[in-house]
Amino acid sequence: MPWVLGAMLCACSAQATTEPQSLERITARLDESGGMGGSIQDVPAALDAWLAAHPDSSDAWIQYARYYLKAGYISGDTFAHGTFERAADALDRAGKLAPQDPNVDVLRGHLLTNMGRLDDADAALARAQARGGDANPWLRINRGNLRLEQDRWQDAMQECDIAATRKDLSAGQRLAADQCRIQAYRWKGDADTAERIYRDAMAYAGDNAWHHGNFAQFLLCSRDNPKAAVEEARRARALMDYGIAQATEGAALTRLWSMQVSADEPDAEATYEAAAKTVRDPVDAYIDMCGPFPYGQGVAREAFLTGRMAARSVPDAIQRAAEAGERGDRDGLFGVYRMQVKSQGRSAGIQYLSSELDYRDPRNLSLSISPEVQEDWRINFGPGPEQILLGKEIYVIGEPRRVRIDFMADGKPTGKYYYQTQLAVESSFSIMSPEIPPARPQHFAHPEK
Repeated sequence: MPWVLGAMLCACSAQATTEPQSLERITARLDESGGMGGSIQDVPAALDAWLAAHPDSSDAWIQYARYYLKAGYISGDTFAHGTFERAADALDRAGKLAPQDPNVDVLRGHLLTNMGRLDDADAALARAQARGGDANPWLRINRGNLRLEQDRWQDAMQECDIAATRKDLSAGQRLAADQCRIQAYRWKGDADTAERIYRDAMAYAGDNAWHHGNFAQFLLCSRDNPKAAVEEARRARALMDYGIAQATEGAALTRLWSMQVSADEPDAEATYEAAAKTVRDPVDAYIDMCGPFPYGQGVAREAFLTGRMAARSVPDAIQRAAEAGERGDRDGLFGVYRMQVKSQGRSAGIQYLSSELDYRDPRNLSLSISPEVQEDWRINFGPGPEQILLGKEIYVIGEPRRVRIDFMADGKPTGKYYYQTQLAVESSFSIMSPEIPPARPQHFAHPEK
């Protein structure tokens, strides 16, 4: 699914009508409503009146489809029940009235992308181009967002970079093209270019709630600048107090709190209280928005050390990892896990610390520590992790995963295997223990006791 603004993208037809100003006003309402807090509740009545006078207007049905997508959008990749069906029906009506109109398939490609039907979306946009759809700026923008969904970041960048150079873009189209470019550059790892595009957009986007909210997420998750993220999220909420902006503010306050705790700043408690007033679970809000890596580790560490996050057990880790493997996702795995290190081993440079003497035991949880993290550990603690932690109770931050281990013979799988639950240690500070000197002993707590 394209990012937050993705649900607002559209296909604006250039089809002539008997009274273009009337339909143009309706179209402009739909263009301007995204992020501006404007209501579009009366658009259906306006479109009905137009269709009563112009029953052959395919463009009116295109605008109806746009209305359904905008009115039905909730957040992220979530739409109200029936949104896609209503939008598809409106496009079918438009297509019957104007079978060769490329603008129908330009918007259909966007609809199908939101539905997750990526191959069908590709086909629709190809039909639109074959029928002259390049005249519509939304063709490349929608195809760029489709390429993002296909993980074809370079192709997405090319599509939306070309779209952004057009001289005939409306402010909404230019913003949509830039949002696509931002996503592509972020996924490429070029946060500097992404931020430049964001800031350049401020000159023409004006006070657009979606733009401020998206920029807040970028500042928080890509730049780790929670103070600036809070400011942008509050600007967004002042324009339109929508759920994602609220979540972003709460997540940013949570990250700011973790940084303040780490620096022993006196304002930390007040910051956490502000976060808790904004979102139900501050730590989850941050992890849900930015993910556990790289900065979620710090948030979880401070939450655990201050007693705001309880440790889970080894059996819990094993059960959660097995259930996640069956579902094919990793939701709910990240957290702090408590285990006693009973054995250790090494393979291909990776250090393994296990909760059972037999690492093949189904009840076992094995920590995998890469050579880089081992070196990080030695820099901070001196001896290697196996020398310090063997026989000790520890708390580790991360995501347990169920891993299939194949038995090998002559370098080939024998067909026999077993499952092991592993947790990759991301840094030396992902491991804590009351039996070794923590970074800040005065903050160490046992929230589960």
